[in-house]
Amino acid sequence: MSFSYETAGKGLNRMFIGEILCIVGAFIPLVGGFLVLAGFIVNLVGLYTAGQADGGYHTAFVLTIVRMIASLFSALLPLLSIIGSALSIMITYLVCTTSARLLTEKGDLETAARGLLVWKLYLACMVVSILCVVLALIPALFGLAVAVVLVTLIASLVGGILYLVFLYRASNSLLH
Repeated sequence: MSFSYETAGKGLNRMFIGEILCIVGAFIPLVGGFLVLAGFIVNLVGLYTAGQADGGYHTAFVLTIVRMIASLFSALLPLLSIIGSALSIMITYLVCTTSARLLTEKGDLETAARGLLVWKLYLACMVVSILCVVLALIPALFGLAVAVVLVTLIASLVGGILYLVFLYRASNSLLH
């Protein structure tokens, strides 16, 4: 087993656990905030760990820090919220494509293909969401925009589930 595969696998596993903690924390009153914070930290540690195996993960780690800073100041400057969303897509792209490349090298083409699908689905949902915001500005198309946003929300939920499944499968594949 290659050191970089094992290191990347450990990092992706921590990212998976971090994502799960964030999701669970979002539904638990009072202590949920602590779980979300713990999940965010575990996710960061996972990205940092994977970043030791491949530069793509390291870049995603740095962009995650930048996104966090942008989020903190987005209340003061709303443009930072848009930048944060763009950074989220870039982070997902880097994690998915870097993992897909390592998985392809290792011979796990099915999981690699799943990762490539996930980031494309995220991108498509973001583009459609932006178009819906523009459509909602036109009174005659407001109803259409709302309907499309609902479909996009469902697609985003599916994308999130696929991302979790991808992190889990990719980490297992790279560890074994």
